[in-house]
Amino acid sequence: MRIVPILLSILILSGCVVKNSILFKDESAVGKPDLIINGSFEESLNKDDNYTTPWLVMAKDKSIEVLKIDTNHSAEGSNSLLIEPTGQRKLIVSESFSIDKNAGYYVKAFVKSTNANKTTVKMEFRSYNKKGELKDKFTVPIKPGDSWEAVEISAGLFKSTAKYGRIIFIIPSYQNEPLWIDNIGCFKVHEFLN
Repeated sequence: MRIVPILLSILILSGCVVKNSILFKDESAVGKPDLIINGSFEESLNKDDNYTTPWLVMAKDKSIEVLKIDTNHSAEGSNSLLIEPTGQRKLIVSESFSIDKNAGYYVKAFVKSTNANKTTVKMEFRSYNKKGELKDKFTVPIKPGDSWEAVEISAGLFKSTAKYGRIIFIIPSYQNEPLWIDNIGCFKVHEFLN
């Protein structure tokens, strides 16, 4: 009788271990199309020369001007995204992109702040169903310093109804230092067997 609960526990735990043990590297993305639009902030995607398009900010105060292009700091190219402190929690959100629930994805970004930074930022890959309901969330915490740091997420084994993905940076309200983000990419790198 005790064997059944033990076997169930093993199956549940092994599912968690498998999901969290997926690991893709930068080499996996070579030659694959980038699913993120303007992740390097090098392109003006509208007539107003807005290099932050189509990235958007979700915050309690809708009127805050948070996203700025910085031409003095970049991990690659000539621009990066500068996020100034505002005293409130902010989500920096990518345009949504289609995903395959049976695929594996590699996400990368470069993040930097200042030497005095005490802020822990999170980068997330979130999946949603066709109604826009959250299905999966893969998160990595970042404690940026004064040099560019590579941040990576390996994601896969999505819920069966997952259709779309977004890359999201979560900036806490206690951000006291500027934050730079650059060269964000998301690549479909693996196909899991059904």
